[in-house]
Amino acid sequence: MSPAGGGKGVEEEYDVFLPNEDILKIKSKKMKLIYLSIIVLSLPLFLQAQGTNCNDPLWINTTESQHLDFVPNTTTSPLQHITTSPSLWLHFQPTTPGILAFTLTPDILTDDLDFTLYQLSEAENCTGMIPVRIMSAGPRIGDAAHLSEACIGSTGLQADETDTESSAGCPEGTNNYLATINVQAGDAFALHITNHTSQQGFTLDFTTDVVLADEAFILSDIPIKAYPNPSAGDFQLEFLMPITSKVTIYANSAQGQRIYEQVLDLAAGQQSITIPAANWSSGLYWLGVMIDGERRGVKVEKI
Repeated sequence: MSPAGGGKGVEEEYDVFLPNEDILKIKSKKMKLIYLSIIVLSLPLFLQAQGTNCNDPLWINTTESQHLDFVPNTTTSPLQHITTSPSLWLHFQPTTPGILAFTLTPDILTDDLDFTLYQLSEAENCTGMIPVRIMSAGPRIGDAAHLSEACIGSTGLQADETDTESSAGCPEGTNNYLATINVQAGDAFALHITNHTSQQGFTLDFTTDVVLADEAFILSDIPIKAYPNPSAGDFQLEFLMPITSKVTIYANSAQGQRIYEQVLDLAAGQQSITIPAANWSSGLYWLGVMIDGERRGVKVEKI
């Protein structure tokens, strides 16, 4: 019996019918249900967090076409433009030099997408970011719809464009694209996109000849060469680094014995490493590069 006016605890509810060990099992199950409920209710918050700001972006590591959804939030860009429109922050890092171009196609082709492309001093660091392309074009408010057609729908960077910035509205001669950018391996970018018309997402297509981070980690696709070959002295090992990373440079004899090894922190881009081979005996050797456990080698001859 519980005191007058008091509530019943688990033990008081069940002690007439159940032994203590069963009561403990019931309490444990109830606590598990409570914890599970908290996790389930919090899950949407975790899923929405990525992409809400420059310091917590969605990383884009492939040039393959992909559909993306906006994250509803109020965001302040480094340009101090405050918007309540759905927005998304993307980061990407080319690992080869080339021309950067892309197209953003909204799910609703009459939507007004705006974007700002920033160059970062280094990957994942938004401090001191510099805007290099600013697209703010959109409808001509109060004018006939056909006067805004060039400034809504698909947008991005494309060849033959010369503008680096487009202001709000759709003045005569304005369209929805800006000039491409010549990039170097290892450059890092943040792309902030907003949808001023609806809550719908968009498709991102890189129309570019650059390679992004994950695509370049297929070491078997990376050219590697050594010269002079054959050599009476040292070898020069040349290869393309896919991304800034720790690298092991090594040399094995024809019998598989490791005769040289050096661990380096190398930046993304073309590399030329001297392999000191002046004192090696004449014969065949393998010079190799190892990144994240993946190896690529080239056969050389010492004379």
